[in-house]
Amino acid sequence: MYLQTQVLSANLRSNGEGLKLELQTPTGRSAVQGSHVLIAVGRAPNTEGLNLAAAGIATDDIGYISVNERLETTTPGVYALGDVNGGPAFTHISYDDYRIVRTNLLEGGDVTISGRLVPYTIFLDP
Repeated sequence: MYLQTQVLSANLRSNGEGLKLELQTPTGRSAVQGSHVLIAVGRAPNTEGLNLAAAGIATDDIGYISVNERLETTTPGVYALGDVNGGPAFTHISYDDYRIVRTNLLEGGDVTISGRLVPYTIFLDP
């Protein structure tokens, strides 16, 4: 894994099989060869058009809605579930967020995200 690294070039290998990346790492130039490239650049929430400040809802520097362990925002009675609250961006986490809010609001529970197990995997082909 390369962190804080800039890709200088990406070229097909001379034999036509795979590719070669020229990198600038914190420790100098480097090259890697392979058959495939997986690029992961992260996600950003789509909250900029919601005018959350007008409702008194705080966000972080990126735009994720700030929540406590019960998924409550900084405005009483308002909750943020799923990808918008900066937690793991998985469908099963969004469903678990729903389960937490449903249990607390409709069933009088006291469920939190504290200690929640987060299974995840990366699917590649081949």
